[in-house]
Amino acid sequence: MMDETTKDHTESAVVCDICGEQFDSTETAKEHVHNIGLLN
Repeated sequence: MMDETTKDHTESAVVCDICGEQFDSTETAKEHVHNIGLLN
């Protein structure tokens, strides 16, 4: 039997292209990318 919660979590996870860090939501990821942009 497949674990639906794991599947759903994986599909909704967002990975940062720059550092490969994983985020649970697009909002968190956007904030992270914005912060990296400020550092560069």
